[in-house]
Amino acid sequence: MISGRVRLLDWLVSAAGQIFAPRQLLLHYPNTRHPWRNAKSAFMPSSAISRRRQAWTYSRSPVKRVTEPSTTLIVPGRYLSRNPNKLQTCLWSLLASGLLSNVAIGANPPKDRLETMVGLTAGRYDHFQGQLADDGETLSFVSNANTTTEIHRQSLLRNAPTLVFDDNADTSQPRLSPDGQSLLYISYQEDASGDACIYHFKQRDRRCLTDENTEVLHVFWFPDSLHIGALTRTGLLDTHELRKYSVGQRRGDTGELLLSRNIAAPTVSPDGRWLVYVPLEQGTSGQFSFMMRASSGFVLHPLISGLSPRLFRPDMPGSTGFPTFSPDGQYLYFTQFLNDTNFDGVIDGGDNGILFRARFDGDAVSPIRRGSYEQLTSGRRNCQYPSPARDKLIATCLRAGYLQIYSLPLSGLVPPDWTRQRIEEELLVTRDPWERLLLLKRLLPDTEDQAKRIAIYRRIILEHLSLHEYESTEYHLRLLQDLDDADAWLADWTEVLLELTAYRRDEQRLPHGKLNAAFIQAQQERLDRLSRWQGARHSTVHRLAAMARLEILDVLGDKKQALALSDALDLAGEKDTFSLHLIAMQQQKFLRLLDERERLLRMFRQLAEHSAFSERERLRYADAYKRSLLQGLARREQRQSLAKRLETVEPDSPLGFMLSIESHLLATDAASQAITQDHLTSLFQETGSFERRRALIMSAIDHAAYNDYQQLLYTMGSLWLDTVLVGHPERKHAEAIFADIVLEKAYAEMAGGHPAEAAELFHEITETTTSLEAHEGYIEASLRSGKFSEQLLAAYKTRYSDRPKAPEWAFVQAYLRGQRLNAITDLEKHRAEVDRDMALLLPALQVLPRSPEIHHLYAYLAHREFHRSHDHEMAMIAHTHYHLALDLAPRNPRRKASVLHELGLLQAALGNHHIALRHFQERARLPFTRPRQELSFRLDKARSHYFRGRYRTSKSEIESAQTLIDDHRDKLAEFRTLVIDRGAFYHYVGGDYEQAENLYRALLPEITGENLAERLKAHLGLGASLLKTSQYELAIAELSHAWALLDSDEPMRRNETRAGRLDKDDYRHIVAGLLAHAQRGAGNFDAAFDAMRERRRWLLKRFEEYEQETYLQEAASASHHLAVLSVMQGRLGAAIRHIEEGLSDADTWRVHAGVPMDSVTLALLQTAAELCIFAGASPDQFSINLPARLNQAFEIIIRESNPKWLPTRRLFADYLAAFDLDGLKTLE
Repeated sequence: MISGRVRLLDWLVSAAGQIFAPRQLLLHYPNTRHPWRNAKSAFMPSSAISRRRQAWTYSRSPVKRVTEPSTTLIVPGRYLSRNPNKLQTCLWSLLASGLLSNVAIGANPPKDRLETMVGLTAGRYDHFQGQLADDGETLSFVSNANTTTEIHRQSLLRNAPTLVFDDNADTSQPRLSPDGQSLLYISYQEDASGDACIYHFKQRDRRCLTDENTEVLHVFWFPDSLHIGALTRTGLLDTHELRKYSVGQRRGDTGELLLSRNIAAPTVSPDGRWLVYVPLEQGTSGQFSFMMRASSGFVLHPLISGLSPRLFRPDMPGSTGFPTFSPDGQYLYFTQFLNDTNFDGVIDGGDNGILFRARFDGDAVSPIRRGSYEQLTSGRRNCQYPSPARDKLIATCLRAGYLQIYSLPLSGLVPPDWTRQRIEEELLVTRDPWERLLLLKRLLPDTEDQAKRIAIYRRIILEHLSLHEYESTEYHLRLLQDLDDADAWLADWTEVLLELTAYRRDEQRLPHGKLNAAFIQAQQERLDRLSRWQGARHSTVHRLAAMARLEILDVLGDKKQALALSDALDLAGEKDTFSLHLIAMQQQKFLRLLDERERLLRMFRQLAEHSAFSERERLRYADAYKRSLLQGLARREQRQSLAKRLETVEPDSPLGFMLSIESHLLATDAASQAITQDHLTSLFQETGSFERRRALIMSAIDHAAYNDYQQLLYTMGSLWLDTVLVGHPERKHAEAIFADIVLEKAYAEMAGGHPAEAAELFHEITETTTSLEAHEGYIEASLRSGKFSEQLLAAYKTRYSDRPKAPEWAFVQAYLRGQRLNAITDLEKHRAEVDRDMALLLPALQVLPRSPEIHHLYAYLAHREFHRSHDHEMAMIAHTHYHLALDLAPRNPRRKASVLHELGLLQAALGNHHIALRHFQERARLPFTRPRQELSFRLDKARSHYFRGRYRTSKSEIESAQTLIDDHRDKLAEFRTLVIDRGAFYHYVGGDYEQAENLYRALLPEITGENLAERLKAHLGLGASLLKTSQYELAIAELSHAWALLDSDEPMRRNETRAGRLDKDDYRHIVAGLLAHAQRGAGNFDAAFDAMRERRRWLLKRFEEYEQETYLQEAASASHHLAVLSVMQGRLGAAIRHIEEGLSDADTWRVHAGVPMDSVTLALLQTAAELCIFAGASPDQFSINLPARLNQAFEIIIRESNPKWLPTRRLFADYLAAFDLDGLKTLE
């Protein structure tokens, strides 16, 4: 006997639905009635080891952070099973990229790193045009979550968006009034071209100021909150007009004309003295306003003084958009579109935007001083719509294909207190090229020395060129060209690079990469121009021109001449490091495509031994040499090739140093890790060079991660962390690498059944980093090793006694307290506990808003409360924070797998199974680490497919679940009955009745001692399956057994306290109906009649109790069956009475449902007509005018044109014709 198993299976199987396994939630029998089953959607109906690229490394291949994610809600390691051959994938990306993991990153990061952008919205739809209220907490924005674009508001703390008002139409450009009392916006409710409207928060009413005679393009407030500005036009071909309206004027008044000119995005300074707008310039396609595009810069238009407007063009390429003032008027924020990022040949709003701000002096004749602006965001993100608040900047940025709202400091991503020295230090350690550009451009304004300015310009050019940002490359080349005292050779160098940049831009814009005659002709002319530098006096210019020529010749197909030019490049004689880097990047790509390994190795060796380079750069090229040498070779061949090359290099050179390290590493196996680590540690201590130490550590970590040498990995990570002092710019990377290494080791110990050892490792990470994931792991490992929550809370309280407001302490409290929620059955107490836990987390979220762990836990708490109380606000909170956690952990498959599963469960609970399946499908791409996790996932996914009507797919998923049960009987035996039950049900609804019968028969012996509810459903399912296969006598026996269970004194469930479960009376009408059909199939019409009459009685009783109209419609259908059975018994009078009572019930149901016709009414009328036409009954025997009812129904089904009613429409036409032929009256 399996005590209580089936009763609890729905609660035990879903590992992703509960934070503290094995106490799971959110998986229910698909045929069980739930209070939220028909809930309306609150959402859109359609809709690490982080990568860390070291400056000197080259990535072998992109990989995930780990291979074995978990579907636990909070602690990824809890369900990990370790594959010892896969550790390399978890750390391989340490050297592959430059995005720091969240191991040591908070939202207000320490000053050892750049500031970060904090996501305020999330989800699979757009949020944009955000604006923060003066309270610093309420965010207004536009969202298309409900398909139409609507204005929402949300608290920055709880992140539960609410609709401000329902305009039943698209809206845009929400603008809070300066006094905060009203909201200005553009409405498309009454005018498809847009009206300027105002919503008053207190009165909760709206009024529009413009009418259908004007098209509103843009709106803004004047500082007095009594006037608004609107950019309008009267027709598509007309010039724009900027007008000033009073908020109290009549609708349709023309207002005051301020400006008649084609402009965009006008805004007014807080003191009302300045109007700023972006002028539109004529495009190549026409002169009309809708064909124009924004120019570079904006117009400063004085509104009070007699000064004339001025056009201000910032010193940067591209076009300008979205100017807006800071609340104090001291800064003007704007978006600059620097490059043609979508390759359409035009720089406009369709390209990536970067946010800037310029200091604004309203008292000056020229309010903006040239060069006074600052870049706030990097080119990595496409950001627009800047909206400065008092203490933060709100912006709309593109994230994973959707627009989301972010906040960042008013001063941008570079901390304002960073000195020049600190910026230069960060430049040495940053792995992100866009960050390097941001930092380099911050250095320029304070650089007065001409030589240093030239060096910065050249670095900027190099970065832009490597990122294929050719417009910015060309712009900075021209700035370099304009310097007065630049060397003559530098002017030639610039000219050559301008030609190369122009060529690459032309090649990039080729349709599908296909050469055409115009392109070939243009490049032939460019080759001729480049030829004049063949005899350049300066060798650098000559080499650079040769490099440009060979690149063009290669694309034009002349590989032989291109290779000859490549061989002629004398890199050893080149002294200009910038040119060397350019040539190296081009040659690496060129030679790799031609598979010229020896030539590539020769180039890398020249660069690794080049005296013009710093030690860091030489080590970088030495590493590239090593990787190119070993790529594609077996281990024995690698050792042989490496030994041969070592004989030809100086041992103390950077190349000799890197090859020597690799020689030690290639001689390592799992058993000799200790020997290798001793060799490397000794070598590390012997060298005093920081760069060599760094290269040694990174090579060792790379190799150890690739081969899963955990001992070596841990030793090298610890050694590096101990070496890099706190405060050093490299420290943050060392901490993150160390944390990732030890996390993996800890998870491996946990999966290997050593929780105490895992707890020690997790604790070590918490002592050296700010990783909340390590705190999660430490808690879970400690609990597994026998400690209690109270002990952990006491230990943490002591640990943080001097920091009671530390976010880690708040997180730990909420985490441990959350384990107690499962034992709370009282709804009010549960809500109080959840509110308390969420209140604990809110301050931590303010300090660490970029922590996926906090967002995940916060979402879980809201999800848990929604599951108990069905509060849709909690569902919205959970939805937002789940997505924020997902956005913040894109390369952490453990957390990603968990969050995706939980998002699917949340949407399924809301009835949005089509959205749930999207999350489930994305989750399915990630691996499973435990059979229980996969079983949970298969059952959840099958359930959503069932509710979507995809019964065949449900069967497929449940068969996969059954295979899991068969393959892991020792681990999943307790879930066998659940899977059989689900499998039987899904096969039944999928039409495979024989398999459903077999599964139900297999289920019954397994649940002999279970609750009556489980046995009842099994007999009911078996009876229904037998009925479908026409085994009527066997079906009668099973269904009679089910009825006997309902009549017994045994309770449905033992010790059941949960509300919302079906009771015996909920099943009676189901069993009675099936029994009636079985008796009728067996020819027992009297018994069938009695069973159907019992079904009707219980349906009416349910209707009286719950007042749900569906029961009334089912009762009408039962009356129809009673009428048919009465005919079979030869009782026409009884049949007529049942038809009339059925029509009465159906009429009442249609009134409540608001539908003109339904299938039950049509069936009743059809039977009534057939009684008159074929069975000898007379219409006069009916208390209703039967011909009139038939005619009325006929007209409705013609008008409604439902394809399902087409056969009925034909029958009714025949019946009405028959009534006419018989002389019967068809109309009243």
